[in-house]
Amino acid sequence: MTTNEPAQEPRNPQDPLTERPLKVIVADDQAAVREPLAAVLDMTEDIDVVAAAADGTEVLAAVAAAPVDVVLMDLRMPVMDGTEATRRLSEEHPGTAVVVLTTFADDDSILDALSAGARGYLTKNAGRQDIVRAIRAAAAGQSVLDHEVRNRLLATVRTRPPAGGQPLRGLRNIHVRSCAKPSRPPMTL
Repeated sequence: MTTNEPAQEPRNPQDPLTERPLKVIVADDQAAVREPLAAVLDMTEDIDVVAAAADGTEVLAAVAAAPVDVVLMDLRMPVMDGTEATRRLSEEHPGTAVVVLTTFADDDSILDALSAGARGYLTKNAGRQDIVRAIRAAAAGQSVLDHEVRNRLLATVRTRPPAGGQPLRGLRNIHVRSCAKPSRPPMTL
């Protein structure tokens, strides 16, 4: 992990001249998850883990100090949870993508996180390659959903409107890729 680097704007994945690694923050309240995950991701050639945060307020402070490309965000954290931090990031730092990595795959958690602006949603059953793929996709403006999450989201959208009757922001433009079944073509909603 690197620290105290000058602030840079998030990289533009559409720019073929962009060669720098993706700047990533890992946010999880459990040090036993956060620290090894940050270390493993930091060994990936095109990913630079610039911070590890224990809650949403730490994420917001880190992004305000030095913009990043992607935040890998747990949902259930003290002080400020991942859903609120995602909402605030979407409003205050729209160039930063959020990929949720959580143990929760219930309808409300999925819908709340995606409505808040998360570009990806994985369960903690995801492997290293799935997480790396989701980070890269989010940085490129794509949405990646865990296979189980994708199925739950589709079933929920088909059977009931989201809480409050508000449509999911950008639902028609979500490009869905399943991490569990990479041989299947992506599905666009």
